[in-house]
Amino acid sequence: MGPPAVVRGLVERLPEPRDFKSRLHDPGVAARLGIALGISFTLCMLTGLVSHDSQQPPTWLLWPSRPVNLYRLNQGVHVLSGLASIPLLLAKLWTVYPKLFERPLLASVGKGLEKAFILVLVGGAAFQLVSGSFNVAVTYPWGFSFLPVHFAMAFVVYGALLIHVGHEYAKVRQQLKIPLVDDVKTGGLTRRGFLGVAAGASGLLVLGTAGQTVPLPEPLARWLSPFATHLPRVGPQGVPVRKSAISAGVVGTAIDPAYRLTVSGAVGEVLELSLDDLRALPQTIVDLPITCVEGWSSTGTWTGGRTS
Repeated sequence: MGPPAVVRGLVERLPEPRDFKSRLHDPGVAARLGIALGISFTLCMLTGLVSHDSQQPPTWLLWPSRPVNLYRLNQGVHVLSGLASIPLLLAKLWTVYPKLFERPLLASVGKGLEKAFILVLVGGAAFQLVSGSFNVAVTYPWGFSFLPVHFAMAFVVYGALLIHVGHEYAKVRQQLKIPLVDDVKTGGLTRRGFLGVAAGASGLLVLGTAGQTVPLPEPLARWLSPFATHLPRVGPQGVPVRKSAISAGVVGTAIDPAYRLTVSGAVGEVLELSLDDLRALPQTIVDLPITCVEGWSSTGTWTGGRTS
């Protein structure tokens, strides 16, 4: 028994892949964009794992304290690779979306599963990039906690990506052997030009935000920050924090005589230090970086007791 007549009528009205005439809907272009996306997503995934495990470290992970900019570099690569993925994903979707209209729409169970995995991959990737961008902009128009959801979805997306890569590997290798040569007499954007536009858009996003997360000297950092949500060296003590101790409501706790700083983890003995204990420690002044999951980092001058 076939589908109802109304469904068949709707399907028949849909365009077919041959109705899309642009030379940019090309498997060779899609293959090259797919490789770029695979690299950027892999960088984002690996640095995201490091970031998560550094904030919530398992017992076996000891994040080194030196060099001091190591975590800053990790966060910079994470945020910048995510931003660079946005134009690449949009370009890839533009290149391949006519395949959604292949006939029959669900030729077999295998084809149905393939499209389901692609739906998970595209939907999940879009969610990760959009939610990550909102996080960088410190905007949360949703009712869930960003970090655990973003972390869990990363495994879903990357798992779907690995399945997709395994399925398309042979096709991609074959397409890479075919040079992208266009007849420029026909006018319009060439396939190489389209790849250049996608790469240029990614590069502009990276350069436009690099100044807020990559340790660069002034005024270069400020010049490389036209899209930055946190300008370098702007904020209390030259650090672009979102909240002061007063606005965060922690002043009372910080000066409470009952306050205790607990030092635990990979130490020989757990320490509990009162405010008087902290004040009695030899004081030192040092320039150290501060790095935020919202995508910015900076260097501040810190004063306090030094225990090592």
